[in-house]
Amino acid sequence: YTLSLHDALPILFALYSNTTGCGNIAVGSNALQANTTGGDNIAMGSFSMIANKTGGYNIALGCMALCFSTGSSYNIAIGFEPQYCRKNGNNNIALGYRTLRCNDAGAENIAIGWCANASSTAGNRNVSLGSAALYSNLTGSGNVAIGACAGYYETGSNRLHIANCCTTKPLIYGEFDNKRLVISGTTEIINPEIGRAS
Repeated sequence: YTLSLHDALPILFALYSNTTGCGNIAVGSNALQANTTGGDNIAMGSFSMIANKTGGYNIALGCMALCFSTGSSYNIAIGFEPQYCRKNGNNNIALGYRTLRCNDAGAENIAIGWCANASSTAGNRNVSLGSAALYSNLTGSGNVAIGACAGYYETGSNRLHIANCCTTKPLIYGEFDNKRLVISGTTEIINPEIGRAS
């Protein structure tokens, strides 16, 4: 069964194009407007999931949440314009103002906080927790940034940043691929497995 306000208030155009999609809930102007066969989506807010056609099992709460997604599935977007540019890519979580806003096809990202990972266009498996965490990272994958502005200037992949401000010298910095850890910019641990008996 599909629930929308379209029948009662046609001007809203919620689920306007729906054909066989079922299990959808659409509340708000143009919510899930283009949906045809996608099912089990929840879209609440003006223009939330407006472009979705076949994607399913998404939750979009807020104005223009998952706005341009057409076929992506298993995403959660809560706030103003979270995952706004997404067209494809699955299993992403974005909570907050413009979180993961520019990510088009990346998968398995978690972004929580104002503009967290907002500039990413195609990154995968990034975790950004905090306002503007990983803000400048465009295509990097496998990064973890914890704290307000943590990893703000990071552009690479497989990096760890724990900080509470925009800095290139975080309290804790790491390189997962090189097994390198730096604490307070001075104490460094490189590949602790070297020399360990097998």
